[in-house]
Amino acid sequence: MVATNAEETKHLFLAVMEAILESLGIVEANQEEDDNILKEFENGSQMMVANFYPPCPQPDLTLGMPPHSDYGFLTLLLQDEVEGLQIQHQDKWVTVQPIPNAFVVNVGDHLEVIHKFSSFLKKWKMHTQYSYMHFITQFCKPNGYTNIHYILY
Repeated sequence: MVATNAEETKHLFLAVMEAILESLGIVEANQEEDDNILKEFENGSQMMVANFYPPCPQPDLTLGMPPHSDYGFLTLLLQDEVEGLQIQHQDKWVTVQPIPNAFVVNVGDHLEVIHKFSSFLKKWKMHTQYSYMHFITQFCKPNGYTNIHYILY
């Protein structure tokens, strides 16, 4: 099951990266495969994590996950139905409403560096009555021989 999930999320990652790179004019849909940076991402690093947060009697006194940005290019997040993810927007913490069977796509620090996308701070809040779980797949870098400098602007 984990191997299937890893394969499927990698296909989703590649499709999202292709759309991002096409929108930036870095990759064209009909570009030769040998000259396509997406080929470099196919064998890049991928990390999968499952986090479980039990109910907490005093959620204001603890952090589910402290504020952080994501390392890497993109993070695909699958939440359960409990509201836990918060992002920082205009110096305020905003709760992200879970959407059933949908991924949250987070821009990572690497994508921010190569093309001025904004990575953002996020954190996980605790609940007094509910436990919740989320699954993360993070894609960090293309294969070890890729020179990223050629996609900088």
